[in-house]
Amino acid sequence: MHPPDHSSTLSHCSWLTVRDINDGKHLILSNNHVLANLSSGVDGRAAPGDAILQPGSHDGGQMDKDIIGRLERFVPMKRTFQPSECSVAHFLEIIANKLLKVLYPSYQVSLQRKNEQGNLVDAALATPFKKNDLSEEILELEKVTGVAEAFLGQDIVFSGRTSGVVHGS
Repeated sequence: MHPPDHSSTLSHCSWLTVRDINDGKHLILSNNHVLANLSSGVDGRAAPGDAILQPGSHDGGQMDKDIIGRLERFVPMKRTFQPSECSVAHFLEIIANKLLKVLYPSYQVSLQRKNEQGNLVDAALATPFKKNDLSEEILELEKVTGVAEAFLGQDIVFSGRTSGVVHGS
């Protein structure tokens, strides 16, 4: 069981209806940072089955009446810098923070390990409770009518609540 603050919001970013290529099931596609709370998959910030709210909690959505689906799966976020697990780094943090406490009590040192991998995508999927809660149309665009393999340099267009319609490649 996950605490209520794991609930995700669909108010901050665009999302669209997609179909699972394996079984044709309708899913909500959005970002990890929208549906899975920037989760690395092992940090406890989100897990499959977490509630998805529409409107989101920041727009007044409530757990008791606005759940439209559950988190299905997501690409874990690999942050550029992560808290160090090194005992030497931890020891250096302690020493530096003791010195800072005397000289500059408002400051604190935290050593982080650089993650060379990073992320290529920020993506997550959710399973809606009712297909009728979804639209296959994209805000200010039209209905998506097919599947295609993406490639570098491909012309794209997307639309979001904040960004509006954006064209690019």
